[in-house]
Amino acid sequence: MSDTDGNWVAKELFRRVAMLEPNAKSVKGWLIKGTALGNLGKYDEALKAYEKAIELDPNDAPAWYNKGTVLMRTRKYDEALMALEKAIELDPNYAPAWSRKAATFGNLDKNDEALMACEKAIELDPNYAPAWSNKGAALGNLGKYDEALMACEKAIELDPNFAPAWNNKCAVLMRNGKYDEALMACEKAIELDPNDAIAWCNKGAVLMRNGKYDEALKAYEKAIELDPNFAPAWNDKGAALGNLGRNTEAHAAFTKAKELRYTG
Repeated sequence: MSDTDGNWVAKELFRRVAMLEPNAKSVKGWLIKGTALGNLGKYDEALKAYEKAIELDPNDAPAWYNKGTVLMRTRKYDEALMALEKAIELDPNYAPAWSRKAATFGNLDKNDEALMACEKAIELDPNYAPAWSNKGAALGNLGKYDEALMACEKAIELDPNFAPAWNNKCAVLMRNGKYDEALMACEKAIELDPNDAIAWCNKGAVLMRNGKYDEALKAYEKAIELDPNFAPAWNDKGAALGNLGRNTEAHAAFTKAKELRYTG
């Protein structure tokens, strides 16, 4: 079975699970339904499922963690942070919640706090690849590129199929001027998760730095196709169009980025 076939089978399985109506009083059932909906990109419905689980058991840490995850994916970072902190309050040893908290801090540009949360997650579970990946992102944002690369590579060592680690490695290498290696890391991230808008946007950024504006534009357009509300992709699309002399289209892309509250 090809990777494409495997992706189709997985999506179909999620679709079928999402259609099931859980037992009205089953926390686990609502969590499973929420996860299936989240994997299908139906975040509003997933959030409702997790909130139903929380209604049934307000002390269920995974329910709060999953709620925080959905809120982070929909860029409601302050609300996500509150949900994740509730999960940690309920279970201080819950490594995934600390790691997700780190990612949320990163999205809020609070990189010192992100690094501290990563360190806590790694202390709790040294073999948790997402925590190492998030540590790499935080260190990269703090300009500590050698340490960032080591953290990303540790994540990949622990889980070679964890696409975000390859994506974070791409970002670190790009910031360090290693564009060929960065492009290879982006391509690997996209191979593992073709629907990750951030990976496509990072690929566009690497191509831009190599002066390949036409190819960069295609990457940004793919990112926007996957996530029409991803402001950085619209901004970078504008830059690519500007470099191609397509100034009217560039202006429209920059305007869209501002509408989406781009602040980069």
